Amino acid sequence: MGKLLAFLRQNSVEILFIALQILCLSVLVQTKSFHQSRWNQVAGNLTNRVLDIRSNVENYLSLKEQNNVLQRENARLRSLVPEMFVLDAAVYFPLKTEDMEQRYRVFPGKAINRSFKKANNAILIDKGEKHGVYSGMAVIGPKGAVGIVKDVFPRYSTALALIHSNMRLSVRLKSNNFFGTLTWDGRDFRFAQITDLPTHADIEIGDTVVTDSRSTIFPPGITVGVVDGIEFNTVGDFIHAQIHLSTDFSSLHAVYLVDDVRKDEVEAIMDETLNFNNQ
Repeated sequence: MGKLLAFLRQNSVEILFIALQILCLSVLVQTKSFHQSRWNQVAGNLTNRVLDIRSNVENYLSLKEQNNVLQRENARLRSLVPEMFVLDAAVYFPLKTEDMEQRYRVFPGKAINRSFKKANNAILIDKGEKHGVYSGMAVIGPKGAVGIVKDVFPRYSTALALIHSNMRLSVRLKSNNFFGTLTWDGRDFRFAQITDLPTHADIEIGDTVVTDSRSTIFPPGITVGVVDGIEFNTVGDFIHAQIHLSTDFSSLHAVYLVDDVRKDEVEAIMDETLNFNNQ
């Protein structure tokens, strides 16, 4: 308190001058219409500027929630694309809406951690058992295939990325349906390889590669990448194709988990078939 009084005494002249200036300005604004108009204009501009800044701050703080809403909407829309449905009618033509049954359902998640420079790259996802995630579930991203869920925990799960030494994915050329198996040679996270395309396959640089119906995990037709290089293997009579992956694993954030509604039925049939063949 003593310091405050000392400050007021020491600067009393300056304080009095500022107070008189404010008083004069107030009287001038109140008595002169021109000055009052100019003051209202300045005050209005200042108020609008403050409101703009406040609005921008509020919009920035709400971006996270807006992104979550957009991702949930994207998951809903992805669940409705034709690739997520299968024909479920005894008569194939004419095709009717009621003849289609949804086989795959999509819900959003986030890659909260991931590696892309190792020999075996994995992704940590913020969804787990309590959210409906199970081992073997397909993971896709905004631009295409990402990986397969391996380990599931109550609130989190891990997925093997396409850039993993143990990853094998059935793929095909979108233009002509020639199929092969996608693997990764462990070198560049941007590229994967197909080594078992037949030599008579009609393949060109720039061809789109998508998931194949032979996959029991991914819906068919999910983008994997584009052909970036072609090499004929004379030893095994196969084509070696370099694939530029559509997913950039160095910046992956938003992901979508794909639930196969018929998973249990398909696995039961496959187990029964294998047991029958082994008898």
